[in-house]
Amino acid sequence: MDVQLSKKERREQKYARKEQERSGREKKRAFRKIGGVVAFALVIAGGIAGLWWYASHAPRTAEEDIISKNGIHWHPHLAIFIEGKEQEIPTNIGIGVTHNPIHTHDASGEIHLEFSGLVKKDT
Repeated sequence: MDVQLSKKERREQKYARKEQERSGREKKRAFRKIGGVVAFALVIAGGIAGLWWYASHAPRTAEEDIISKNGIHWHPHLAIFIEGKEQEIPTNIGIGVTHNPIHTHDASGEIHLEFSGLVKKDT
């Protein structure tokens, strides 16, 4: 049997449905926010675990393969001769967006070897 609702009752039902929908959207939003925080925490934990694993499994360097533990700062001179004629060493080789440990500043032939930290033979 169909029951006729008054205008006020229809309005109240409509308002109750909208409130229910709004409540559902708020719950979904809260769930997504919690999910994002959990995902972020898992990424951070995975990164920390990866770094720990790498540090514990990194190959060890034998003492005889270590040149310096405190870096090297050395400026040898390079001269290149072709058919008896000295060639000019270009400026700013190894200097750009990144500063390479082996580089030049000018055309004097002075090569800059500037390694920091642990320096091994194969470096």
